Amino acid sequence: MQHCFKVFLLLLDDRIRKELILELNATKGFILQGMANDPGEIELQALAADPPHIIVVNFDHPKTHNLHLWSTLKSFPPREISIVALTSGESKSTLEIIMAIGVHALHPTMISGSRLMKSVSKVSHRQVDFDRGLNQLVKKIPLCSSHLHGSDLSSPNHNSINLNGQEIILSPLESKLFHYLELHVNEWISVDELLEAVWKTDKCKGGTADQVKSCIKRIRDKIEPDRVNPRHILSSKSAGYKLQDITARKIRREY
Repeated sequence: MQHCFKVFLLLLDDRIRKELILELNATKGFILQGMANDPGEIELQALAADPPHIIVVNFDHPKTHNLHLWSTLKSFPPREISIVALTSGESKSTLEIIMAIGVHALHPTMISGSRLMKSVSKVSHRQVDFDRGLNQLVKKIPLCSSHLHGSDLSSPNHNSINLNGQEIILSPLESKLFHYLELHVNEWISVDELLEAVWKTDKCKGGTADQVKSCIKRIRDKIEPDRVNPRHILSSKSAGYKLQDITARKIRREY
């Protein structure tokens, strides 16, 4: 039986919303769970009872910049909600918010419905999908920004790490994974162990190595000076992942 991915839309643009709805309806394995024009219209209790797999959101809407909202949404069990973000890229503060939240796909607001559907499909397979131009803009933004030190970050659901004096925001799932590696610093931890400890699942129940790989990638995007040659979190096809002792000395946990 084919798995059905539930998609929630938080979009203002009528054109892209209509195009994406048509693409969703024409693509097997996806259903439109709901949509809203404003974050204030989202019924969190309803979503908590039946979380979507993917949220497509236009972050150029200022009301979507509430970090507490996203830390709450991404902490819903039994899975982390994947986020497909849209932005014009003109606002540095918007890109900072997107970095802080940790999204799985990033595209311009003028994207076509068919291209956006391809991105949703990639994210459903735990693949990261970033527009090249926006990715270059994101890379120019320092990891630490005063804009990210607002009161929303005082939420107990939102953790951070301090790397060489820079505060780096982690999503709840990223925080759980990092903390588990930190507890076993300099030890190789298998994918199976991480699935059980962090996701509370295993491969027999649908857990996959891609879940772990995707989360590790997002953490590396935030803490590694060079993701091609990581120095903090190492990986091995046979052994799993390891947080190096250099990280234990240089990264201080903050809650």
